[in-house]
Amino acid sequence: MAEAEAVRQRRYRHELGSWLLSCLLHAAAFVVLACLLMPIEDVTRPPAIVVIEPQESPLTADELIADSPELSLPVAEPSEAAADAPVPLVDASVDAAGGPISPTAVARAMARPHGQPAASRDRPLLITPGDESAAGEVLQPVQRHHGGGWQGRVGNRKGELLASRGGNEASENAVLRGLRWLAAHQHRDGSWRFNHQHGVCQGQCRHPGNFESTTASTALALLAFLGAGHTQLEGEFADPVYRGLYYLHRKMILREGRGDLQDGSMYGQGLAAIALSEAYALTGDETLKVLAQGSVNFIERAQHAGGGWRYLPGQPGDVTVTGWQWMALKSGQMAALRVDRGRFYAASRFLDSVASHRESRYGYQTREPRPTTSAVALLLRMYEGWRRDDPRLVRGVEYLARRGPSPKDIYYNYYATQVLSHYGGPLWERWNPRMRDQLIDTQATGRHEAGSWYFDHEHSEVGGRLYNTALAIMTLEVYYRYLPLYTPEVARQ
Repeated sequence: MAEAEAVRQRRYRHELGSWLLSCLLHAAAFVVLACLLMPIEDVTRPPAIVVIEPQESPLTADELIADSPELSLPVAEPSEAAADAPVPLVDASVDAAGGPISPTAVARAMARPHGQPAASRDRPLLITPGDESAAGEVLQPVQRHHGGGWQGRVGNRKGELLASRGGNEASENAVLRGLRWLAAHQHRDGSWRFNHQHGVCQGQCRHPGNFESTTASTALALLAFLGAGHTQLEGEFADPVYRGLYYLHRKMILREGRGDLQDGSMYGQGLAAIALSEAYALTGDETLKVLAQGSVNFIERAQHAGGGWRYLPGQPGDVTVTGWQWMALKSGQMAALRVDRGRFYAASRFLDSVASHRESRYGYQTREPRPTTSAVALLLRMYEGWRRDDPRLVRGVEYLARRGPSPKDIYYNYYATQVLSHYGGPLWERWNPRMRDQLIDTQATGRHEAGSWYFDHEHSEVGGRLYNTALAIMTLEVYYRYLPLYTPEVARQ
């Protein structure tokens, strides 16, 4: 009896072992088959960004400056051939048919029936490819119609504004040549660099800059494209704009809803925030809205208690850095982002602290007036809501008009031209042909530099040829880049 029981137990153990071995072998087979049949994730698609809503308690300057882990995102690299192939620097004074480019032709090229898909709507969006419903109406700005808006960059309105506000075929040809120079000097990773001599250029163009913020240089170039209505969705420059925006996307460090794009300087933060807000407003791409809102949130928390901004978060402000941050917040506001109006009130108090000559001229960090900082501050006062007949504004505009365009200071010219353009009237009519024709006449025409600008000024060495070119392009886009601030319609609003 005992012997029979022992035999049964041995048989049971043997059968149990065989059964367990069979289970293990079948499980391994299932794992192998699952790996073979499982769909492979498309790593070329950048993932959606999850943004944590900003907390109510403000961050200190030290917290903003503190290092935080950079967002790790896959990079959609261009092909070797596409990345290394230079954009041809052709004579932009003629179109494909060989005729001159007219304002009417520009308007026709940018216009399309309402709701008609763009030619390249099938290209992936920045983070959520395939979700075309999020892109809204391509080239239909999302903000309400009001003074200073972006509606003049697209459709028939662009050609109308170009003709009525003092632009001409020569100025538009110069803009196109400049944009082609910028496109030819984009790096493989989608960025532009103030030191433009690397990449395709290989030192063929003189006067490189030395400012190292790649978000500042990339955003400045993007603003030149966006200023003429070119977006990442269609047109000759869709690819460089797409790659530039994606570069900013990859450079952003997101923390608690705030998107850090400084890359060493608040100049980079302000410029990048403007570019993202404009790109979102022109396309309705909800992905860009996330990035733009994050960049605006960072600027709000970086403001100094005195109302200004400077090179690093929390530093006492200066007028030039404050100008870019103010316009970034204003761009966010026009793009229907969440913007704290109190930031404008605080910035206005900062401008009060550097004002002189009965608030018609402004200094850098003190009340000692300078032409360039006066032009920056007067433009901000216009966006603040000063009436056209405000004596402070009238005196300031007359001061700039008496000085006239500078032969070398493109930074001053960029801001002063906007002030005179918004102000309008005889002062603008005298200013415009001088400024317009000066830029047309000074654009480079030789070899690889063709289409670019460089002015031998004390501040030009920092940003170099790329900085001069981008600002010159945007100065020539003044006719349609922003709608006039002082019109009967705006006055009623």
